[in-house]
Amino acid sequence: MATNMPQPADDADDESPIFAEVTITPLTDVILVLLIIVMVSANQMVDAAREGRLEVDLPTAGAGSSDTTPGEAMVIGIMKDGRIAVGGETIDEESLQTMLKDRMLKNRETPIVIDADGDLAHKSVVRVLDIARQAGVTNIGIGVTPGEQ
Repeated sequence: MATNMPQPADDADDESPIFAEVTITPLTDVILVLLIIVMVSANQMVDAAREGRLEVDLPTAGAGSSDTTPGEAMVIGIMKDGRIAVGGETIDEESLQTMLKDRMLKNRETPIVIDADGDLAHKSVVRVLDIARQAGVTNIGIGVTPGEQ
């Protein structure tokens, strides 16, 4: 009696090669998405460094203004560890004083904003204020985050 049932394959007789494919399309998609994320975040970090906003956690103040500083304002950032940054570059106190004196010679009314970290020792802020006063700065403010304390 003849049957049409398939015969079990004999592994010893089967000499066809095994083809295994690795699809790299999903891997490529993931890599490209990660590359885009890194490019965007790196651009934001560079912009923040240029503006001196890195590593400064401003204190909050209920009476703080949400207005942004004027375009000609000079922002002095004081990091948590006491480093001083202007325009994203870390400078020492002597360079800060020279920079402020030069700015005051160009325009006496240039606003100066001190963005000091909220956990910073008070004496570091007072020292920068003193340097600014010695340089002839008259229009100076302290940067805060508006909101409840």
